[in-house]
Amino acid sequence: MAEVQTSTSTSPARTIAAIPKRAGRPQPRPPLTIINDPVRALIAVHARQRGVSQSRLSELCGKQHGWLAVYLHKGIPRSLEPAHRAVIAKELQLDEAKLCAPGQAPLTTMPAKGTAQPSGPIADIPLFREGDLIEAAEANEWAPRPSDYPGTGGMFALQLVTGGGRTRPGDMLYVAHRPPRIGDLTVCIRDSRVAAIGELAHMDTRIIRLNTGSTMCDLPIEEHQLRKVTSLVTA
Repeated sequence: MAEVQTSTSTSPARTIAAIPKRAGRPQPRPPLTIINDPVRALIAVHARQRGVSQSRLSELCGKQHGWLAVYLHKGIPRSLEPAHRAVIAKELQLDEAKLCAPGQAPLTTMPAKGTAQPSGPIADIPLFREGDLIEAAEANEWAPRPSDYPGTGGMFALQLVTGGGRTRPGDMLYVAHRPPRIGDLTVCIRDSRVAAIGELAHMDTRIIRLNTGSTMCDLPIEEHQLRKVTSLVTA
């Protein structure tokens, strides 16, 4: 019987490279609320203790009534704009630094107890010019606080480029968050910009009539906000 020869061959083992794992998407940061953010909790507690409603604080910041509630409970926006932070701190009599997010610095600093108050008027009123967007967060300049400052937020100063009637170019108006009466010098705001300035001559459920000095201007009341001028500083 013939001998059958068998041969065995060995093939090199194949190396299977490990498939790299896909990097997962970064997890979104959880929203900050009064539950997990000491700044929001501080605002909520002090507002309740002082009897200041969240809608009132929203109004002082020039926002819709529910703006602060969304900030406190839903985390939007994540941090306060400097101008809004300063208004809330002032109204609640808090040190503004306590409302700063990491990396932020206060616009104003409350003096330590026992230190002398700075002399002269405090420049903490947002200053705008005609044509500017009238938003506290957009202010780049600040005007001195007037002597008849009402003590609440919402006031801004307006430097006039044009004039008419009781005003001249270069005059500065201090505009309060107050409804005007007939005869008051009034600023009409539409879409956060100045639409007209003049004496309030008539107002009903449909129109506002302003005497601008050169003409009588009728504006639809539902499209405009009225603000009373409390002080006029002539150029």
